[in-house]
Amino acid sequence: MLEYLTVEDVAARLTVPTEMVRFWLRAKELRGIPLGSAGFRITEDDFQAFIRHRREDTSQSLEHETQKSTSTMTFLSPILQQRLIESSPDCIKVLDLQGQLLYMNPGGQQTMEIEDFAQCQSLLWPDLWHNTEKHKAHEAIAIARSGGVGTFQGFTPTMKGTPKWWDVTVTPIFNIDGSIQHLVAVSRDVSELKQAEIEQEQAQQALQESQQRLELAQQAAHIGTFEWDIPQNIVIWTPELEALYGLPPGGFEGKYENWVVRIHPEDRTRIEENLQSAIYKGLVYNIEFRVIWPDGSLHWLLGKGKVYYGDQQKPLYMIGINMDISERKELEQRKDEFISMASHELRTPITTIKASLQLAERRVKKLQGNTQEYSLETNSALSDLSTLLSRALRQVGVQNRRINDLLDASRIQADKLTLSLQPCNLAHVVREVVKEQQQIAPTRTIVLEILEPDPILVLADADRIGQVVSNYMTNALKYSPEAEPIIVSLRSEGQQARVSVRDHGQGLSVEVQQHIWERFYQVPGSDEARSSRVTGLGLGLYICQTLVLRHGGAVGVESEKGVGSTFWFTLPLIKET
Repeated sequence: MLEYLTVEDVAARLTVPTEMVRFWLRAKELRGIPLGSAGFRITEDDFQAFIRHRREDTSQSLEHETQKSTSTMTFLSPILQQRLIESSPDCIKVLDLQGQLLYMNPGGQQTMEIEDFAQCQSLLWPDLWHNTEKHKAHEAIAIARSGGVGTFQGFTPTMKGTPKWWDVTVTPIFNIDGSIQHLVAVSRDVSELKQAEIEQEQAQQALQESQQRLELAQQAAHIGTFEWDIPQNIVIWTPELEALYGLPPGGFEGKYENWVVRIHPEDRTRIEENLQSAIYKGLVYNIEFRVIWPDGSLHWLLGKGKVYYGDQQKPLYMIGINMDISERKELEQRKDEFISMASHELRTPITTIKASLQLAERRVKKLQGNTQEYSLETNSALSDLSTLLSRALRQVGVQNRRINDLLDASRIQADKLTLSLQPCNLAHVVREVVKEQQQIAPTRTIVLEILEPDPILVLADADRIGQVVSNYMTNALKYSPEAEPIIVSLRSEGQQARVSVRDHGQGLSVEVQQHIWERFYQVPGSDEARSSRVTGLGLGLYICQTLVLRHGGAVGVESEKGVGSTFWFTLPLIKET
């Protein structure tokens, strides 16, 4: 009686998976009697014939390898062939020439989420693909059947519906006679790579859309951007920026000097100083300037930028914007002209009112000098009238200072503020202002500290510097408790004289300190802090800063919330002659 081998017996003797044995049986390379669901029955003679045939094929294939390089799989021994397939992370399939699935490696079954490969053996491999990918699979098979290598990239989900992208290569397996025996389809899962490509495309699309929106926004807001390679002196302008200089797209020549020549001659020194401070001192580049278009028209621009540094703080490049502020400047000019005109118109009646009040006050005081001639009721009325006149004069003084502030701000904007610079004793100026403020607020404690011997000489407009000290002191008295003293200090620091006014008020936040010197700026909540006191115009500190800067000095503030503030300014000293 013949002894028969099972699929498992053959697999064990060849040390290959049982699936490979079944593949050989289906391909009729190994003869066996099918037993339905029970598997196959293989005689020892059939098994030995298979072994001899495989050895002959391998020997002949190795010789044929030198003549045909595309028959790789047939030249390998079954054991080595199977081990290579088993160890591959790719999905490797063996197809017949019609594309029917004969075999799939375990890694491929796992990737495709196939639990029972037997259910797939009757399927045509292209049917696993959808839509246009199915056509690609048929084309790849056709190329491989003609002896070529078919490749494509396609999408198809796994058996459980997991979406996957694949890179596919279909190659032929040749017989000894050069005919094609089977096809091998290798599919590599590139889903992560494809997803990254999709996300990159989406990001690129989003970036393009964002860039388009930015360009539209810049056009609408009249804003253009630039980038300046400082070491190479290469300046890149956006088309929006070129339009702000009256140039067509691509009309800017790309050098720093090409930009400077378009700036109004009166603004060049100022803007270059600001730019150099931004580059070498790390200060903010923020300046308003005029440019001249090719047609000769004048336009106002606002420039802002930031410098980026490399090793050893070497400036590398600057990125910034220009904004067209011509319309705003025109409105400001009209406003300043109106303020100037209105201030002048108001000054005449205020002067008349003040003179009339002063005359009335003198007459009342003269009458009060003869109190014995009048009744008690008359003397009481004269006293009330004197109080009312003093109060009215103080209010006239307040209004007069407001008008003067408006006029000064208008002159500053029009660049018509003049100074009468003379050598003067700064100590004397400060003493006079302190004495004046003490008379205005007799109930307040004002401490004067002059830490240097007289004279402390500076080249200054004494009235204007007195105006600065007076403004500092007025603010200190206004915004600090009445029981707290005001400290006025004068001392020298190297070649500078330093005047400071310290109070014990509510103090200023860091954000407020950054804006306190701006024109028309008022501290948020300051009205509530000073209760019923008179509000200002937000011009005092702006004028003070301008006056001190035009004297070649500097201004500043040191403040802490809940502790108080110290406002200071410095002026260059001159030697006594």
